[in-house]
Amino acid sequence: MIFYREFFIRLTPEILMRQDEKGNADVCDGFLIEILDIPDSPVPLEIISAATGYELLENSEKEVAEFVKEYLDDIAVIYRS
Repeated sequence: MIFYREFFIRLTPEILMRQDEKGNADVCDGFLIEILDIPDSPVPLEIISAATGYELLENSEKEVAEFVKEYLDDIAVIYRS
């Protein structure tokens, strides 16, 4: 679990579906990302996903951690206002 900007982030490796530029289904490695206000919360504030080759350059926890930090930097004001 990652802690960033007063949020707890739970990362789970997943196989995700994306649509390529031609409209074809693309099966990708990636992560399910749960954003929590307390570590053991049964209900996340938000659930998003990030797929390799789309939102992520590589399939690594380091890469997804950077992605989610940028995401939270953009939306943190919404949750704490």
